[in-house]
Amino acid sequence: MFVTTGLTWTQTFDGNLQQIYVRHDWFDVDTDIPAMVNGVVSAQVVNTDLIGTSTVQVEVDYDQPMDMNVIPSVSFESPIPVMTLSENASVSGWTDETTFVMYLDVANLEEECPGVILHVTGAEDLNGNMQEEGVLNMLVDIDTKRPQASFLSANAYVITQEFLDVSPVFSIISLFDEQMNMDENPEVSFVSTENLDAILLPNQDESMWLNPYNYKASFDVSPVVMNIADIGISVSAARDAAGNEMISFNEEDFFSINLDPAKIKLVSQHGQFGPYPNPVKAGLPVSFNLPENVKNFSAEIFDHSGKTVLLKSLKEQNIQSGKFVISTSGFAAGVYTARIVSDERSEVVRLVVVQ
Repeated sequence: MFVTTGLTWTQTFDGNLQQIYVRHDWFDVDTDIPAMVNGVVSAQVVNTDLIGTSTVQVEVDYDQPMDMNVIPSVSFESPIPVMTLSENASVSGWTDETTFVMYLDVANLEEECPGVILHVTGAEDLNGNMQEEGVLNMLVDIDTKRPQASFLSANAYVITQEFLDVSPVFSIISLFDEQMNMDENPEVSFVSTENLDAILLPNQDESMWLNPYNYKASFDVSPVVMNIADIGISVSAARDAAGNEMISFNEEDFFSINLDPAKIKLVSQHGQFGPYPNPVKAGLPVSFNLPENVKNFSAEIFDHSGKTVLLKSLKEQNIQSGKFVISTSGFAAGVYTARIVSDERSEVVRLVVVQ
C-alpha cells in the first residue's frame, strides 16, 4: 500500500501560513503475512524404491511474490525421530516468485515412520514479512524396512510314493514377518544338484496367499523314479504393503525326494534317533537318542494332513541324560511323521500312536 503525506497549517514568526506541501508515494505499508496456498509431495509412501539422492520432491506455492534470495526449509513432525529424509539444498530452489521446489534425499536406514507431517518455514515476501508456517496436510508414510520370510513348512519333507498315494501336490508355506502385498506372489524355487523342472511342476490353482502373512506355493509331483536328497528352497520377489521387495530367503536341505521303491528308507518306524517306544500309547512320552556333543536338536511332528501338531527344540545347556523327550498328550490314534534335525543330520520317521 502506497502512502501519501501532507504538511499544512504551520506559520512563520510573522504569522504567515505555509504553502501546502504534499509528498506522494513516500513509503509503503505491508503487514500482509505470506502464506502457502498449495503443497504437494511426490510420494505418499517412501519405500526402498526411493532410496537415493533427490528422489522425493516437495513443491509449495505462495499467495504473493516472495524473495527468491531467501530459501525456506523443511522439518518433520513424527512421534519418533525421522532420520531417513533430509533436504538437499544444492538442488532445491525457486522456479518463480511464488513456487519453491524442494528435493529430499532418502537414506537406507530400514525405518518405519507412519504419518510424518512436513512443515515448510523460513520464506519471506519482497518486503521481508516471514511466511506463516505451512503444513497443508503434507503427510508421508516412511517404510524402508524390507520384509523377510521367517519360517517355512511343508506337507511333506520326504516325497515318497506313499505320499503321492494320498496327495499328488507338494505344498510349501512361507511365513512373513509383516503384512505383504497379496497382489504380488513370491517366487519359490528349488536348490539342488539335479534339475527338478520335470518333477515338480507349479500348480497355479493351488498356489495362493492364505492371509497377508502366509503364502502357499504348490507343485504337482510327477511320478518319476528319482532319489534326491538335501533339496533347498529359495523364496524371493514378494513385496510388503509399502512396496518393499523382500530379502531373499534360502533354506538348505529342506526336503528330499525318494520315488525309487528300492530306496525308500528315510521313512521308517525307527531311525538313528529313535523314537522309542514306537508304537506308543497316546499320552505317554516318546524319547529320541541324542548324538554326542550335539548343540542343536529339534523334532517337528506332523499328522496325516501335514499339519504341525508339535514343534520342540533343545539348546545345548538343556540337554540331559542323552535323551530328548516329547509328550504325546492330546495326540489322536494314527500315523504321524516326525522330522528330526540335529547339527549334522536330519531324519524323517513314522510315529505310530495307539489308544
